[in-house]
Amino acid sequence: GGQTLSRRQWVGTTAVWGLLLGTGSSLLTLLLMAIKTGLHAHGPEFSPHEINWIIQQIPLWATSGLLAGIGMGLIMSNQR
Repeated sequence: GGQTLSRRQWVGTTAVWGLLLGTGSSLLTLLLMAIKTGLHAHGPEFSPHEINWIIQQIPLWATSGLLAGIGMGLIMSNQR
C-alpha cells in the first residue's frame, strides 16, 4: 500500500512468516494423518509412535522455518 518497511521490520515479518509456515507444516501433517485415518474404516492407520514422532518434530520445523524466514528476509532486503 505504498508503505516501505525498514530492514528490521522486513526481516521480522519474514521471520514470523517462516515460523508460522514451519509450525503449520507439522500441524498440517497431523491433520492429514487424522483425515486419512478417518477415511478408512479398518482401524488406526498410524501408530501412536508415528504420531508422537511428528509432534516431536514441531520445534525442529518451527526453528527451520524461522531461520529460513530470516535468511530470505536478509537476502531480499539486500536486493532492494
